[in-house]
Amino acid sequence: MVAQSISVACASSHIRPFSLRRDLGDLADLVQASFGEELVATGSKMVEEMRQMASLGPLLPLAFLGMPPMRGYVWVDAGRVVGNISLAQERGGRWTLSNVAVLPEMRGQGIAGCLVDAALEHVRRQGGRMITLQVRSDNAPARALYAHRGLAVYDTVHELRLSPLSWPPVLRASHPSIRPRRRDDAPWLRYLIRASIPEGAQRYHVSPDEPAAPGVVSWLRRAWEQLAQPQERPGLVATAGDRPIGLASATTRLLASWHELRLYVAPARRGTVEQPLVEAMLAQLDGAPRREVRATLSTSHPEGIDVLHRLGFETSRVLDQMGCIL
Repeated sequence: MVAQSISVACASSHIRPFSLRRDLGDLADLVQASFGEELVATGSKMVEEMRQMASLGPLLPLAFLGMPPMRGYVWVDAGRVVGNISLAQERGGRWTLSNVAVLPEMRGQGIAGCLVDAALEHVRRQGGRMITLQVRSDNAPARALYAHRGLAVYDTVHELRLSPLSWPPVLRASHPSIRPRRRDDAPWLRYLIRASIPEGAQRYHVSPDEPAAPGVVSWLRRAWEQLAQPQERPGLVATAGDRPIGLASATTRLLASWHELRLYVAPARRGTVEQPLVEAMLAQLDGAPRREVRATLSTSHPEGIDVLHRLGFETSRVLDQMGCIL
């Protein structure tokens, strides 16, 4: 059962809502101290970007104009931010928790649990429908903390990266079963994507077609998403009798230096079309200079993970996806 309220020990002057202008610089230092090695392993520039933003001072709110608001809570001890949890509201009543961080020297005092409790209470007050988060599979203390509050593992995923220097030397740009995605594929692809999601994870899946909340804030958020996430490459489908049985697509992010690859294959057809699909997608992305390619695949699709490894991708992290329905 998810905790219904913040405990007396947590309802103290130590916890307060995150303030963008006041806390962003301290949050960058906290994230660096808590996740420094992991940030290097995943190639994340999060800390550098946060520090650049914090240096804007009074102009900082303008830099975030139209962006999704940064929500969360911080734990303050002797005037210093020593703990944090971030919250993000998504479509369909879904909220995600992230950046659960406590300075190493302050751990073991219940700070992380209090911050999680505060976040859960916030989501409940806002009428949230579900909560999800990701945690390293080898982080047993964090997994136990979340499980104690009612969150359960619903999937485990590999985050994979292909370095610009590790692209396969030979790429097949065409294959008899591979063709560009067409408009009339849409019904089949919706079914394909849904079937590719592990059964336990389907209740946490929010369709991109799910309507966002109305209003100016929502409009600004969509405008920001179109700028910051961007350009979808023409997708490729693998077919059997002209019916799609696999899909590869990629997004090139304008404000980042990588391509994001997505791969879906019908469960009954796995192990047969992953390699030609990914090779054809990489051939479509190939250019000078090459960028890093990132992908996230569920351990329920080991055939896809194996193919990416054979093509030069490396697993940077294995993450448990946890959630609860409120």
